[in-house]
Amino acid sequence: MRAPRPVGTAIDTRRRSSWQRRFASYRQGVTEQGIIDWLDAFENGDRDTAARLLDAVEFISAEQIHGAFRSILSILPGWHREADKRRGKFVFVAFSTSAGESGDNMLHQFRLANSLNHREFDPLFIGRSDLLRAGLGSEDTVVFVDDFVGSGTQAVTAWEKMFQELTTEVGNVYLATIAAYKVGSDAIKAKTRMQLLAHRPLGYRHSLFRNECDHFTAKEKERILHYCQLASTKHPKGFGDCALAVVLYHQCPNNALAVLHAASRRWDPLFPRS
Repeated sequence: MRAPRPVGTAIDTRRRSSWQRRFASYRQGVTEQGIIDWLDAFENGDRDTAARLLDAVEFISAEQIHGAFRSILSILPGWHREADKRRGKFVFVAFSTSAGESGDNMLHQFRLANSLNHREFDPLFIGRSDLLRAGLGSEDTVVFVDDFVGSGTQAVTAWEKMFQELTTEVGNVYLATIAAYKVGSDAIKAKTRMQLLAHRPLGYRHSLFRNECDHFTAKEKERILHYCQLASTKHPKGFGDCALAVVLYHQCPNNALAVLHAASRRWDPLFPRS
């Protein structure tokens, strides 16, 4: 979570333009008029808090995602671009349980980011159905690729239902992600044997309603929660109550505050998920 501007900072053209430039690459498109409309949904006395919430949003662009994936590969134990210098076999797999999930896109981005999109590297990138046929053993490595870990529920469920069985004989199993919240990181560590490689760890200070987050007063948090409840009665703080202010350029995680991404009869989000 970014540090918001001081209370009472003018919500002028310059400030709105800075948000628009930062969020412009979001897949649904974020315009200055869209920002104005979102702010106008707040009562007059709450718009300063809404503006400060936009200040606090950590927006992760495509360029930052590529940089994160390059960084992760550079520290991956045993990896080398040249096959004869690697320690064991390596394969990279989308951490997806069905077609069209974020892991498929992230695997493609991982490959592009690390210039592994040439034909010679094709054998490194396989589907989950090919894992058992890959003949991997105790000296080999599987790297699952995804974008984000929030509560960890989805990752642990996918591991238990599918990926655990597919990697029984594999010595090293990693999950590479752009960012991961502490709750999810702890769950993966406790309930799977995947080693999490998260470029951007998110601690409790990134969760808006926790005491560790001191960017907003108790009153401001109360008002933000009010609008989150308008956006989603089921998950106002985001899935798993993570209450994060993180948005990735291709999709806002469902662990983020509902006021950012959830749509209802009473709320139009700035970062819709669909």
